[in-house]
Amino acid sequence: MHDALKIGLLAVYVCALAACGGGREVEVKGEAVGAGGAALSGPIRLEFYEIDDDGQVGDSVDALSLDGAGAFATKVKLEGESVRVLAVADANGDEACSEGELWGEANADIADDDTLAAPIKVELKAAPCP
Repeated sequence: MHDALKIGLLAVYVCALAACGGGREVEVKGEAVGAGGAALSGPIRLEFYEIDDDGQVGDSVDALSLDGAGAFATKVKLEGESVRVLAVADANGDEACSEGELWGEANADIADDDTLAAPIKVELKAAPCP
């Protein structure tokens, strides 16, 4: 094998191990609660979406499951300046919003390379799934 090819393959391997890409790890903190203080039971599924500079919401970049309503904190790889968090009270465990399940979403700006400008609060309520 040629030395240039070996170096190229090594670079690809190292990049894969280091999770190379344009994103950075952003700590996303907040809480998922029932709208108007309503009680929530069961698992809460959180999906994290990147919002680009034009305000367009991209594909899901990460997900997190909570045992119930309350505080959460996780690191998410993001490139843009904002994040959307979608939360679903996932009563049937299918990891998606289904008819009759409470859900909510909220956006937050990223203050610097690793934190949100303020903790995000997602209020779940009864509404048709997005």
